[in-house]
This record gives sequence, C-alpha cells and structure tokens, in this order.
Amino acid sequence: MASDFSQSRVASGFLAGYVARMTDTKNAVLADLLKEAGGTTQVAAACGVTDSAVRHWVRKGRVPRTAALLLHTLYPNYAVADLTQ
Repeated sequence: MASDFSQSRVASGFLAGYVARMTDTKNAVLADLLKEAGGTTQVAAACGVTDSAVRHWVRKGRVPRTAALLLHTLYPNYAVADLTQ
C-alpha cells in the first residue's frame, strides 16, 4: 500500500512540481547557486540555518547579507550584491 501511495504521488507530478518551485525564484543568481550547491538543504547546512529559512530566501528572492558573505566565500562565482538585491 505504501508503494501505491508513493507511485501515485510521483505519477501525479507532485514531487516534480515541488522541486521546480524550490528553484523558481525572483533571483536567478540564487536559483543558480541552489542548483550548484545541491539544493536548499545543502545551503542551509553550509549557512547554519534551517531548510525553511533558505526556502524563505527563495520566496523573497534575496539572502541576508551575513549568509551571502558566507556563500560568496564558499562559492566565489556568486557576488554578495547579486544575492542580496
């Protein structure tokens, strides 16, 4: 029964839609960073915040300056100004 549930959820596109929404952001640079880092969970772990905090950043389209400085150190291709806009 559990396999029927998970198959129906995947078949209906629920999981695919969820992943698409997590990279759907007002800030294209943030979306690129999330893809390179491996997702919101990995960014949250690197910044020492919760996954829901990173999802909040995605919804708002900006990263707090302190976190942006840390992310710039870990991923130098991403400018602080682009993440905090």
